[in-house]
Amino acid sequence: MIFIVGLETGLSGIASEKETHHTERVQMFPVTYSGCSYVGTDYTITNGYMEWNLNIDNTSSDFGTYTARTGSMHTDPHVTILYGAPSAWSSYTTVHVEGSNTDYVFGDGSAVDYPYPGFTIVSGLSYAQQVICQESGPIKSVTFVYNLNRGGDDLTVREIFWITGSNPDDSRLWHKTIVKNNAFMPNSIGIRWQYDTHLRGTDHPAHYQCDYYPAFSMSCGPMVTNEIEVNPVPDNFDYLRTSDTDPPTGLYHIFAVYEGGPDSGIVTIPDFVYHAYWVDAYNNPWTWGLSGTNISLGSGSDNAFLYFWLPVNLTYGDSIVYYHYIGATRTPAGWDDPTDVSEKGDLAGSPAVKVVRGGVVLVGSGVASVYAVDGRVLFRGEVEGRLYRSLKPGVYVVRFGDRTYRITVR
Repeated sequence: MIFIVGLETGLSGIASEKETHHTERVQMFPVTYSGCSYVGTDYTITNGYMEWNLNIDNTSSDFGTYTARTGSMHTDPHVTILYGAPSAWSSYTTVHVEGSNTDYVFGDGSAVDYPYPGFTIVSGLSYAQQVICQESGPIKSVTFVYNLNRGGDDLTVREIFWITGSNPDDSRLWHKTIVKNNAFMPNSIGIRWQYDTHLRGTDHPAHYQCDYYPAFSMSCGPMVTNEIEVNPVPDNFDYLRTSDTDPPTGLYHIFAVYEGGPDSGIVTIPDFVYHAYWVDAYNNPWTWGLSGTNISLGSGSDNAFLYFWLPVNLTYGDSIVYYHYIGATRTPAGWDDPTDVSEKGDLAGSPAVKVVRGGVVLVGSGVASVYAVDGRVLFRGEVEGRLYRSLKPGVYVVRFGDRTYRITVR
């Protein structure tokens, strides 16, 4: 694939090259489908507020790619989050396998030009087994199942995309990659997610590294103007924020990076991330030497955001699991909206949240909410005096007395 390199003002040069990318038709692979109402290059799951758009067509070289936008019920409907929505091709996942020196690209591997030294690029479509669609119920999802068995590899991979939330601010696009080693020989596996960031008509939206905790207000650094590797990811890099204005106003997108700390269980913190030039991001399946290209809003070139997890040694039966979410919102999460709690009268002392073994005790007066880390509401109701709620061991978010608490129950 040849790219025209130049400044991107109004999607010149590179964008025109993007527009000439057409999904190739390839031989049909024996992928089975479960629960999918149709099979296409723009299969969509939505809760009305957010959309994942996925290529599930087993005759397409872009099978397994993804894009996203806001839904028709969002206050800012059908605003792109990743490039191309509702048709996916320019964002994809790489499974980096040291056992066979293979980069399995879940997208058009033939279009990726620069193999990582010593590695071979292959398309994941050749190893795809099943697509499972969950179209009904409160949580919509799509699962891709692959059996990677090249050069002695024996790995089961599940790529899972799902949506939670019931309004524009608390809706989230979740992405998870699971890899299991079925071979008796150990194998070292790395994962990369390459997101082609986009917002409205802007293919090089402004990137900001933002700290949200513990003040529960967005505090962002200056716009990232040139390519950079962030390694390691600092604990104040809770979110990547993208915007089509600088400084950002109105709607913005957030990509969860470090949210809540290493032990929160809310997202899997990457080993490092790239703010990068999309052309290089697309054409290199793993890492490469960043050249410092201008990717700023205005004069910069098409940009992307990449998560990396370094190779981990998996023995027989071992798995790795990585996950995070994307939001298109005016606040980072619905639970941080003060309107979520309505206090009545004078509080009899300040509300308190006390963690005890096997649960939490709420002391005070007002409306309280307890959330699972995936955004599900586990409890919402009035508290008068003292209330005990039993909870399984894990991490939760409690909203009470106009304050947000993140707790760990043991």
